[in-house]
Amino acid sequence: MPTIEIDTSEWPLMRVDYSYEPASNEEYRRFLGELGSYAADGARFASVSDMSRMKEAPSAAHGWIFSEWLRKHGALMRGASLGNAIVADVAVVRIVTSTAYWWHRDEPSFRLFDTVDEATDWCRARLERAGIPRGTPPKAPPVWVPDAPPEGAALYDLLDEPVFLVRPDGEVAFANRAGRVSFGDAPPWIADAVSQDRRSKAVPARVARVSPDEDSLFIVIPNAGARIPELPPSLERIARLLCRGLSDKEIAQQTDLTLPTVRTYVRRLYRRAGVHSRSELVHRWYASRSAG
Repeated sequence: MPTIEIDTSEWPLMRVDYSYEPASNEEYRRFLGELGSYAADGARFASVSDMSRMKEAPSAAHGWIFSEWLRKHGALMRGASLGNAIVADVAVVRIVTSTAYWWHRDEPSFRLFDTVDEATDWCRARLERAGIPRGTPPKAPPVWVPDAPPEGAALYDLLDEPVFLVRPDGEVAFANRAGRVSFGDAPPWIADAVSQDRRSKAVPARVARVSPDEDSLFIVIPNAGARIPELPPSLERIARLLCRGLSDKEIAQQTDLTLPTVRTYVRRLYRRAGVHSRSELVHRWYASRSAG
């Protein structure tokens, strides 16, 4: 039985009902694919998400699937959604939901409510102000939704440092957000890091086997211990934030520096490190060291 149901009988007011039982990854993927289909042709709508029966927060895997889906379809949803009213009474559900929307702070607006009636009134008011009349929902095919990550992989997105899950043949099965931002394509030494006959070679990463069977994955974490010579603490902090994938603006927010000051520090950092770009600095920062 579905654990997330979409009701469009009052379109353009959409109702999404979450049951007591946590949705499986496949069920959650089906829900996101269907949700995106209603926005695929530019239709405008507002949604009431009733999470009042949920007693557990969404899983880390669901968070990863949602983030990847929104990364692909964020512009689509911004153009379609007039707002999402969320009804939840369990503290952890409210906190996780608020955090997810804060993380994607440029996505459709949302508001938490205590009752479905309050949520419905808010959505209807937004639809009325936008002049969206009652009608029939579009019938577009489901939009792209990512496969679920390997079990537990989504948890690595919580880490600031790059993490890769790698198959024995060197193929990258998963890269966390920091890994994708910092390296883009997988580093060329990934295969060497997990190769059984070259494990004793010097590779710029820490390596650990997830499980002992032949089909297991390896955790590969690039070393960040190598220091750029004579880098003062102020520039080292900027380097750490930059290598985590933060923009100049985000670094300014985290350090309470002005944006021009951050840009001056970044230029000074490039000169100290002898590089000309962020990608060069990242590869210099994760310099070659022996596997730990």
